[in-house]
Amino acid sequence: MEGRGPRRRLLRALPGPVALVSAGTFALLHAGNLLGGQSLLATGIQLVYTFFFGILMYLAMRVTRTLLAPVLLHASTDPSIFMHAQYPADGARRERATRNA
Repeated sequence: MEGRGPRRRLLRALPGPVALVSAGTFALLHAGNLLGGQSLLATGIQLVYTFFFGILMYLAMRVTRTLLAPVLLHASTDPSIFMHAQYPADGARRERATRNA
């Protein structure tokens, strides 16, 4: 039974029902973007992305045993997402306008 400790630690780190419910809730919180005018396709892709991102954040919390790790990881991704998504419709409109002109 020498390997029992490492196996046990590994099993604790694997996503289980808590991780799935937590990641699902995290993903569903982003479904409200539909109300902000985001397309159904873009929102669907975002829900899948945020579900898996939520599992990664759960694992980060389990491995580090602190909530600070997933908070900092999430905060580090937000600026890049906002920079890419700041004016997505304006860029698409400009591109279409130059093609149609």
